[in-house]
Amino acid sequence: MLTTATKKLVERVEVETPFNFGGLVAAFERQLGHYDKAIGEELVRRHASWAEVTAAMDRISGPHGLMIMAHLELGRTVSLTGSLVECSLYLVGNPLIISEITDVKAGMLVPFRVELYADAGKSVISYDRPSSSLDTLDNRALDALGSSLDAKMQSLIGALASPVDTTVK
Repeated sequence: MLTTATKKLVERVEVETPFNFGGLVAAFERQLGHYDKAIGEELVRRHASWAEVTAAMDRISGPHGLMIMAHLELGRTVSLTGSLVECSLYLVGNPLIISEITDVKAGMLVPFRVELYADAGKSVISYDRPSSSLDTLDNRALDALGSSLDAKMQSLIGALASPVDTTVK
């Protein structure tokens, strides 16, 4: 068995928002579609044409062409320690975008993770910039996809509100 490891830098984006945590979650979820597993399974069951798949995903994707593929409420469980932790993790993408992947290894990077959290009275959106994550694969064919996902996230963030502070770490 061969094991390889590479070390690459990935840009983390953190956007401080003007919302409280509950308001951020609500605003974020309003800007995204919500993947419906039953619809996906039905399309597969009936061997739907790609045109039907595209139409179905276009109907359920949000205004930025992205949808919540999965959601984990991390903070609720951790809050059982007695300290309030406000933190939600989302897997964000779109099956239509995923179909553009030209490298099977990119499947662990797209859809991508977005974390919403509250810390010291600030509510933050945090994510690894998709283009920099995909860049770790050294596959130039993925550059356009990464740039497109970056633009979709910027559009989503711009639609939420004018951010107080945007930093890349």
